[in-house]
Amino acid sequence: MKSHSIAALFITLAVCSWWLLPGATQAGISIRGGLTHERIIQPGGAYEGMVSIINTGHEHENVKIYQTDYRFTCDGDYFYDDPGNNPRSNAQWVDFSPRLVTVPADGTVDVSYTITVPTDTDLAGTYWSILMIEVAGADPERDEADEKENLRLGINQIVRYGVQIVNHLSDSGERRLDFLDTRILRTGADRILEIDLENIGERWLRPLVWAELYDENGDFVGRFEAGKLRIYPGTSARYKVDLTDVPGGEYRAVVVADCGADDVFGATYMVIFEHEDHLTVH
Repeated sequence: MKSHSIAALFITLAVCSWWLLPGATQAGISIRGGLTHERIIQPGGAYEGMVSIINTGHEHENVKIYQTDYRFTCDGDYFYDDPGNNPRSNAQWVDFSPRLVTVPADGTVDVSYTITVPTDTDLAGTYWSILMIEVAGADPERDEADEKENLRLGINQIVRYGVQIVNHLSDSGERRLDFLDTRILRTGADRILEIDLENIGERWLRPLVWAELYDENGDFVGRFEAGKLRIYPGTSARYKVDLTDVPGGEYRAVVVADCGADDVFGATYMVIFEHEDHLTVH
């Protein structure tokens, strides 16, 4: 149950992609708008939101809605835990209805939710959870039992959307990043600098990461970007910098993670591009 898109989560679980249930088809269910609902709010505040479920198919679809927590690691592992297990879960702040809907063909059904933040003055930073939107089939109760059995057999296909509900408590929360590991990965002719970053602070970060290379004379060689990824507190992400076109030689690599404003983090490495590449912390 994975998706590498953190900003907009769409999950398709094919436990055994080469052997699906007879007659299985993909439902025409989708979600209107973005899959991340983000709001800055004060402790003690409340607001209402809505998730619109669209059926573009020619038959009605039963859909169930439920909550999970959500976390991930730079190794590509994703976890959808019971709501409230994560210390930074806001699942207990979310009240939503309905929990089971029938979406008519070419129709739309809205799921309303209310966020009520506790007045606890110790709360700070970012809190989040997920509303799962799952196609339930003709008989949701029967399908749930069948799902467990078929997952055991490895032959079921489940389609889900995950709508991330994210709350930032004002501008509070420490912003900190840790460089977990950095390595050079060769795949064929490609040379990739991989950088693993962990958010060890209290607020989500979306750093833009790049590497600046300087040759043995200290001359600037170039800036090589790895883009942006969202990293929640307590999670980690892997950035990839393509250095395939850099000539062989020894370089100083300054890796920068710019989270905006004054929140900029960095590390320096020595890299040697030869028949076998080397990277050492400087």
